[in-house]
Amino acid sequence: MNIERFTNAEFDIEVLPRGTSFIVLAPGLARGLGHRHANHMLASLPDEEKGYRIVGTPGGDQRITYVTEPGFYRLVGQRQAARIKDTFIRDQVERFQHWVFHEVLPSLREHGHYTPPVPGNLAEPVVLTWESAAAHLRQRYGLPVEDAVELRERLTDAGVLKLTGTPRKEFRDLFWPAGRRFDIHAHALPILAGRLTQVLYRLAEAQAGVQTALELDAIGRAALEGGRQ
Repeated sequence: MNIERFTNAEFDIEVLPRGTSFIVLAPGLARGLGHRHANHMLASLPDEEKGYRIVGTPGGDQRITYVTEPGFYRLVGQRQAARIKDTFIRDQVERFQHWVFHEVLPSLREHGHYTPPVPGNLAEPVVLTWESAAAHLRQRYGLPVEDAVELRERLTDAGVLKLTGTPRKEFRDLFWPAGRRFDIHAHALPILAGRLTQVLYRLAEAQAGVQTALELDAIGRAALEGGRQ
């Protein structure tokens, strides 16, 4: 399967040829359009403009949803950025639509594939400070991340960062090196939110297990004391 990645400093979508047309994998498209979940984005599409296929990944075969070429045009064109209340997401969607309409589609028409700008014309990536990323994770995803320090601790627990504070190899593309520090790519927020949510689930399960153990221990002690009377 020949997947072509359309990417710039901020966005990343995956395109597969289909005859004289193409399909676009839904996860990257959903991130670019500011949707939390691809399924929410696909809900408004007619059935003939969406589907799924099995894609081989390092972790095994996965069921990946996609949109057809008409579905791609419909979703990008109908996403009304001006009606999005969150200014961060609104600005992101506007940048994504500009990239698609002014770079990706003209390149497809002229060359038959996407040709990114030459390195000398590349724009600086949109990055966030750690404090700003923590604020967005609280406001957009409801995650209990109070500040940059806690965000680093949580990402270390999630296996995204090493104990030294530097990104692990498989997560380096989520960060932007700036001297001795690493800022966070804006497009990485949904991915980081997912990793942090997994950590919170594990913590909740562990706490529930401890609570259950304490409750069982209390019941056992009460039973023993009752038996002695």
